Amino acid sequence: MARLEQGLSSGKPFSHRTVCAVAALAWWLVSLWLLLKPASLPGAIPHFDKFGHAAMFAVQATLLFGAAGGRASRVWLALLPWAVGSELLQGWLTLDRSPEALDAIADMTGAMLVLWPLSLIAKARLNAPAASRSTQHEISRGDACSTPHEDSN
Repeated sequence: MARLEQGLSSGKPFSHRTVCAVAALAWWLVSLWLLLKPASLPGAIPHFDKFGHAAMFAVQATLLFGAAGGRASRVWLALLPWAVGSELLQGWLTLDRSPEALDAIADMTGAMLVLWPLSLIAKARLNAPAASRSTQHEISRGDACSTPHEDSN
């Protein structure tokens, strides 16, 4: 808490990774509500909810990628248990929902669809010449939460 107060009082902006981590936590809370709220009526298109699962996890993967400093393996380690766990929670904590393996597959597919290109971009940025890399970092400070950082965390 003292570090947060120090950051607020110093006038310095929060780091990119911190902003992504806070946004990822907020999105996780939204996804928790969406996954555990009472089910809506089935739509006209069978399994259309899988697109919602994929989109929800694509957003979460993007935010976690920025929070993890461009390390996709850390994102997978967070999202795989959440995909399985969220389905189990739907079976245990709700009366009108049941766990579906296809939902967990859709979750991880959504994550894969963003992590694959983000990883390729991160790798290309890290392999760029040093002068180009520092220029790219300066330009990308305002980018979405997918900017990789070269720190040792």
